[in-house]
Amino acid sequence: FDLCVNAASRTSSYCSIQQDSMERLKEILVERQSKIARASPQTGCDNVVPPLFTLDEMTLAKAELKRSGFIVFRDVIDEDLQQRFQKAIWDWLRRRSDGRIYEDVPQTWSNLHWPNSYGPGIQSSHGLCHVPEAWEIRERAAPYFEGLYSDPDLLVSFDGANIMRPTTGSGGSAHYFTPRDWLHVDSCGKISPEYSGYQGVVNVSGMDGTDGRSGCFQAVPGSHK
Repeated sequence: FDLCVNAASRTSSYCSIQQDSMERLKEILVERQSKIARASPQTGCDNVVPPLFTLDEMTLAKAELKRSGFIVFRDVIDEDLQQRFQKAIWDWLRRRSDGRIYEDVPQTWSNLHWPNSYGPGIQSSHGLCHVPEAWEIRERAAPYFEGLYSDPDLLVSFDGANIMRPTTGSGGSAHYFTPRDWLHVDSCGKISPEYSGYQGVVNVSGMDGTDGRSGCFQAVPGSHK
Protein backbone atom coordinates (compact mmCIF):
# COMPACT_ATOMS: atom_id res chain seq x y z
CA PHE A 1 0.00 0.00 0.00
CA ASP A 2 1.96 2.84 -1.45
CA LEU A 3 2.54 6.58 -1.20
CA CYS A 4 2.73 8.59 -4.41
CA VAL A 5 4.33 12.02 -4.04
CA ASN A 6 4.26 14.64 -6.77
CA ALA A 7 6.04 17.98 -7.04
CA ALA A 8 4.11 21.24 -7.09
CA SER A 9 4.47 24.88 -6.08
CA ARG A 10 2.56 26.39 -3.21
CA THR A 11 -0.82 27.59 -4.35
CA SER A 12 -0.31 30.88 -2.51
CA SER A 13 2.33 31.84 -5.06
CA TYR A 14 -0.47 32.58 -7.50
CA CYS A 15 -1.56 35.58 -5.45
CA SER A 16 1.33 37.72 -6.71
CA ILE A 17 1.16 36.76 -10.39
CA GLN A 18 1.10 39.76 -12.73
CA GLN A 19 -0.44 39.88 -16.19
CA ASP A 20 2.77 38.81 -17.95
CA SER A 21 3.04 35.84 -15.62
CA MET A 22 -0.52 34.83 -16.45
CA GLU A 23 0.33 34.89 -20.14
CA ARG A 24 3.36 32.71 -19.44
CA LEU A 25 1.14 30.33 -17.46
CA LYS A 26 -1.11 29.95 -20.49
CA GLU A 27 1.92 29.13 -22.63
CA ILE A 28 3.09 26.53 -20.11
CA LEU A 29 -0.32 24.88 -20.03
CA VAL A 30 -0.39 24.70 -23.84
CA GLU A 31 3.09 23.14 -23.81
CA ARG A 32 2.00 20.54 -21.26
CA GLN A 33 -1.17 19.70 -23.16
CA SER A 34 0.95 19.10 -26.26
CA LYS A 35 3.31 16.91 -24.23
CA ILE A 36 0.39 14.88 -22.89
CA ALA A 37 -1.05 14.43 -26.39
CA ARG A 38 2.32 13.26 -27.72
CA ALA A 39 2.71 10.82 -24.85
CA SER A 40 -0.37 8.84 -25.88
CA PRO A 41 -3.23 10.10 -28.04
CA GLN A 42 -5.46 7.33 -26.70
CA THR A 43 -4.97 7.51 -22.93
CA GLY A 44 -3.03 10.70 -22.30
CA CYS A 45 -0.14 8.93 -20.60
CA ASP A 46 2.90 6.76 -21.30
CA ASN A 47 1.58 3.86 -19.19
CA VAL A 48 5.02 3.57 -17.63
CA VAL A 49 5.41 1.42 -14.52
CA PRO A 50 7.37 3.67 -12.10
CA PRO A 51 10.16 2.42 -9.86
CA LEU A 52 9.23 1.74 -6.23
CA PHE A 53 11.32 3.12 -3.36
CA THR A 54 11.61 2.50 0.37
CA LEU A 55 12.30 4.99 3.15
CA ASP A 56 15.94 3.83 3.19
CA GLU A 57 16.33 4.84 -0.47
CA MET A 58 15.58 8.52 0.03
CA THR A 59 18.60 9.78 -1.94
CA LEU A 60 17.55 7.77 -5.00
CA ALA A 61 13.93 8.79 -4.50
CA LYS A 62 14.83 12.49 -4.44
CA ALA A 63 16.74 12.14 -7.70
CA GLU A 64 13.77 10.41 -9.35
CA LEU A 65 11.38 13.04 -8.02
CA LYS A 66 13.51 15.78 -9.53
CA ARG A 67 13.68 13.92 -12.85
CA SER A 68 10.10 12.67 -13.29
CA GLY A 69 8.10 14.96 -11.01
CA PHE A 70 6.65 12.09 -8.97
CA ILE A 71 7.81 9.04 -7.03
CA VAL A 72 6.19 6.01 -5.41
CA PHE A 73 7.18 4.66 -1.99
CA ARG A 74 6.15 1.10 -1.23
CA ASP A 75 4.75 -0.45 1.95
CA VAL A 76 3.97 2.83 3.72
CA ILE A 77 1.08 1.22 5.63
CA ASP A 78 0.53 -2.41 6.53
CA GLU A 79 -2.45 -4.61 5.71
CA ASP A 80 -3.98 -4.20 9.17
CA LEU A 81 -4.23 -0.40 8.86
CA GLN A 82 -5.39 -0.73 5.26
CA GLN A 83 -8.28 -2.97 6.28
CA ARG A 84 -9.23 -0.82 9.26
CA PHE A 85 -9.27 2.36 7.15
CA GLN A 86 -11.36 0.70 4.44
CA LYS A 87 -13.85 -0.33 7.11
CA ALA A 88 -13.84 3.25 8.46
CA ILE A 89 -14.64 4.52 4.96
CA TRP A 90 -17.58 2.14 4.54
CA ASP A 91 -18.86 3.07 8.01
CA TRP A 92 -18.59 6.75 7.04
CA LEU A 93 -20.44 6.14 3.76
CA ARG A 94 -23.18 4.33 5.67
CA ARG A 95 -23.62 7.27 8.03
CA ARG A 96 -23.51 9.88 5.23
CA SER A 97 -26.19 8.02 3.30
CA ASP A 98 -28.47 7.58 6.33
CA GLY A 99 -27.92 3.84 6.21
CA ARG A 100 -28.61 3.42 2.49
CA ILE A 101 -25.11 2.37 1.31
CA TYR A 102 -23.96 -1.20 1.99
CA GLU A 103 -20.49 -2.50 1.16
CA ASP A 104 -21.81 -5.89 0.02
CA VAL A 105 -24.73 -4.50 -2.03
CA PRO A 106 -23.26 -2.81 -5.14
CA GLN A 107 -26.68 -1.60 -6.22
CA THR A 108 -26.61 0.86 -3.30
CA TRP A 109 -23.45 2.58 -4.64
CA SER A 110 -25.37 4.61 -7.21
CA ASN A 111 -25.44 8.41 -7.35
CA LEU A 112 -28.87 8.26 -5.73
CA HIS A 113 -27.24 7.51 -2.37
CA TRP A 114 -23.59 8.42 -2.89
CA PRO A 115 -22.37 11.59 -1.10
CA ASN A 116 -21.65 14.59 -3.27
CA SER A 117 -17.95 15.06 -3.91
CA TYR A 118 -15.52 17.59 -5.32
CA GLY A 119 -14.22 16.24 -8.59
CA PRO A 120 -14.08 12.50 -9.24
CA GLY A 121 -14.48 10.90 -5.83
CA ILE A 122 -12.85 13.47 -3.53
CA GLN A 123 -14.49 13.46 -0.08
CA SER A 124 -13.21 16.09 2.34
CA SER A 125 -16.05 16.90 4.72
CA HIS A 126 -18.18 15.46 7.52
CA GLY A 127 -15.23 14.15 9.52
CA LEU A 128 -13.68 11.67 7.08
CA CYS A 129 -10.32 13.46 7.39
CA HIS A 130 -10.28 12.93 11.14
CA VAL A 131 -11.26 9.33 11.76
CA PRO A 132 -8.53 7.67 13.90
CA GLU A 133 -7.28 5.58 10.98
CA ALA A 134 -6.73 8.72 8.88
CA TRP A 135 -4.52 10.14 11.62
CA GLU A 136 -2.57 6.89 11.73
CA ILE A 137 -1.95 7.11 7.99
CA ARG A 138 -0.73 10.69 8.36
CA GLU A 139 1.76 9.57 11.01
CA ARG A 140 2.98 6.69 8.83
CA ALA A 141 3.53 9.05 5.88
CA ALA A 142 5.28 11.79 7.89
CA PRO A 143 8.81 10.27 7.80
CA TYR A 144 8.75 10.25 4.00
CA PHE A 145 8.03 13.97 3.83
CA GLU A 146 10.64 14.63 6.52
CA GLY A 147 13.13 12.83 4.31
CA LEU A 148 12.13 14.69 1.15
CA TYR A 149 12.47 18.08 2.87
CA SER A 150 15.39 17.03 5.13
CA ASP A 151 13.43 18.71 7.90
CA PRO A 152 11.21 17.20 10.63
CA ASP A 153 9.51 20.53 11.37
CA LEU A 154 6.64 20.40 8.89
CA LEU A 155 3.18 21.94 8.61
CA VAL A 156 1.02 19.28 6.96
CA SER A 157 -2.60 18.49 6.24
CA PHE A 158 -4.89 15.55 5.57
CA ASP A 159 -7.32 17.02 3.06
CA GLY A 160 -9.60 14.08 2.45
CA ALA A 161 -9.91 10.79 0.65
CA ASN A 162 -10.64 9.70 -2.90
CA ILE A 163 -13.34 7.05 -2.99
CA MET A 164 -13.44 5.68 -6.51
CA ARG A 165 -16.28 3.39 -7.51
CA PRO A 166 -15.66 0.55 -10.01
CA THR A 167 -16.28 1.18 -13.69
CA THR A 168 -16.69 -2.50 -14.57
CA GLY A 169 -17.76 -5.69 -12.85
CA SER A 170 -20.26 -6.01 -10.02
CA GLY A 171 -21.64 -2.59 -9.20
CA GLY A 172 -19.53 -0.97 -11.91
CA SER A 173 -20.74 1.75 -14.25
CA ALA A 174 -19.19 3.74 -17.08
CA HIS A 175 -20.63 6.83 -15.36
CA TYR A 176 -17.94 6.46 -12.68
CA PHE A 177 -15.08 7.06 -15.13
CA THR A 178 -12.91 10.09 -14.35
CA PRO A 179 -13.45 12.73 -17.08
CA ARG A 180 -10.56 13.12 -19.51
CA ASP A 181 -10.31 16.83 -18.71
CA TRP A 182 -9.51 16.06 -15.05
CA LEU A 183 -5.82 15.68 -15.95
CA HIS A 184 -4.36 18.89 -14.49
CA VAL A 185 -1.64 20.61 -12.48
CA ASP A 186 -2.42 22.11 -9.07
CA SER A 187 0.30 24.75 -9.31
CA CYS A 188 3.20 25.73 -11.51
CA GLY A 189 6.88 25.62 -10.55
CA LYS A 190 7.98 27.72 -13.52
CA ILE A 191 6.16 30.78 -12.21
CA SER A 192 7.60 30.73 -8.68
CA PRO A 193 10.41 28.15 -8.64
CA GLU A 194 11.61 29.31 -5.21
CA TYR A 195 8.50 27.71 -3.69
CA SER A 196 8.27 23.95 -3.56
CA GLY A 197 5.61 21.71 -2.15
CA TYR A 198 5.09 17.96 -2.25
CA GLN A 199 1.64 16.44 -2.39
CA GLY A 200 1.08 12.82 -1.47
CA VAL A 201 -1.57 10.17 -2.03
CA VAL A 202 -1.53 6.97 0.04
CA ASN A 203 -3.15 4.08 -1.78
CA VAL A 204 -5.22 2.05 0.68
CA SER A 205 -7.03 -0.17 -1.80
CA GLY A 206 -5.57 -3.33 -3.28
CA MET A 207 -4.69 -2.87 -6.95
CA ASP A 208 -4.84 -6.55 -7.94
CA GLY A 209 -5.65 -7.00 -11.59
CA THR A 210 -4.74 -3.45 -12.59
CA ASP A 211 -2.20 -2.44 -15.18
CA GLY A 212 -0.80 0.74 -16.75
CA ARG A 213 -4.20 1.61 -18.21
CA SER A 214 -6.52 0.91 -15.30
CA GLY A 215 -5.04 2.48 -12.16
CA CYS A 216 -6.89 5.20 -10.22
CA PHE A 217 -4.03 7.72 -10.27
CA GLN A 218 -2.38 9.07 -13.40
CA ALA A 219 0.75 11.22 -13.67
CA VAL A 220 2.64 12.55 -16.69
CA PRO A 221 6.42 12.14 -16.26
CA GLY A 222 8.21 15.46 -16.68
CA SER A 223 5.07 17.59 -16.60
CA HIS A 224 6.47 19.55 -13.63
CA LYS A 225 9.17 21.10 -15.81
